Amino acid sequence: LLAVVMLLSIGAVAAFAEGEPAEPLYLDATQQNVVELPIRFTVNQASSVNPETTIAFALLRSNYYTDPDDELGVDPALIADFPEIDVSSVTFAAGAGTVAGITDNVIFTIPAISQVGIYEYDYMWLRNYDTLYSHEDGFKLRITVFETEDGLRIAPAFYAMNDVPVIDPDTGEYVFPEFKVEELGFEYCANEYEISKEVGGSFGDKNKDFAFTVKLEKTWYVDFTGMSNPPDFPRITIGYSGGTSVSGEIVLKDEVIPFLGEVPPKYTLDKEITFTLKHGEKVTFTNIPVGVTLTVTEDDYSEYGYTTTVNGEAGLEAEYFSDRRRPLTEYDEDNGIMVPVLDPDTNEPLYEYGNGSAAFVNTKEGDVETGVILENLPYIIAIAVVIAGAVAFLIIRKRRKADENEA
Repeated sequence: LLAVVMLLSIGAVAAFAEGEPAEPLYLDATQQNVVELPIRFTVNQASSVNPETTIAFALLRSNYYTDPDDELGVDPALIADFPEIDVSSVTFAAGAGTVAGITDNVIFTIPAISQVGIYEYDYMWLRNYDTLYSHEDGFKLRITVFETEDGLRIAPAFYAMNDVPVIDPDTGEYVFPEFKVEELGFEYCANEYEISKEVGGSFGDKNKDFAFTVKLEKTWYVDFTGMSNPPDFPRITIGYSGGTSVSGEIVLKDEVIPFLGEVPPKYTLDKEITFTLKHGEKVTFTNIPVGVTLTVTEDDYSEYGYTTTVNGEAGLEAEYFSDRRRPLTEYDEDNGIMVPVLDPDTNEPLYEYGNGSAAFVNTKEGDVETGVILENLPYIIAIAVVIAGAVAFLIIRKRRKADENEA
């Protein structure tokens, strides 16, 4: 019995051991190590087509702690041979982004480290155009160096900070918590804008062409670092199609005008296109980058008896500003900060994507002349009766004459 119990105990321990997670793989601190951090690159919607996208990283600050309980770190300048980390960049080809996302790895090369402690490196990301959004504004690499029976080992890990506040369960206040990340997410954001046409009213001509003008405007600046908007920006193409034969594209690099003599240098887009739409037709602009203002104006057809509304309001013009995806927020008076609007079902933050539309309706009414028919109806009926009687008389007379001839 004792032997059976021992065997069962051994089996239970073995089964439990198989279910335990594997121990983390610690790296040898005395040699150079390479750590990879996946970058997931997405587009916000299927119609968005990214330009070639390079994501690079710059070190903001570094710190050193002698043990995990340190509240204040030590200035790295005071540490002899403080390890410098080499960080690669990643580049995604034009049009490669998908809604589900594609990934590539950033390579962190860690030199040999000879001193125990915690090394932290805070990074910010650099973009090569301003229509790129990050789920995390920054992140840190934390390297813990410690002694083991097998010698000095390191445990690297990546951490980021929430981009929206959450409620601390202990204090009840909004905080931006730090959390461990297995990958970083980046998203190319562009928007759609739809222009539709309807014709109504008793005299509205649904086969008539109505003329529209669309103006696109934007100004780009090269900032003091020269990183976020370099001189070769932008490399984005806006497309539009719809209606009977409305289609085309606007290649921004061919349309943007540089003003390099200004400080800071700037680039402007001021492009107009025209087209016509009939009743029931629409044209959709896609891949509109962040910061572009689109103004659509319909020609005035009031002299032809038409009244025009745009999205239910009287007028001939609609204006739209393309804005990037962002969490919906509302003001929290108790805490004095803007907080995210949460989905009542999932309790997750709600986001907006900035797509827009303008519905143009042209209406032409008029009085249909029906009075002549209604006022003369009794006379018309009387005339019809007389004619019918005359016809019947002629038919009867003709039959009688035919009968007499036969007799």
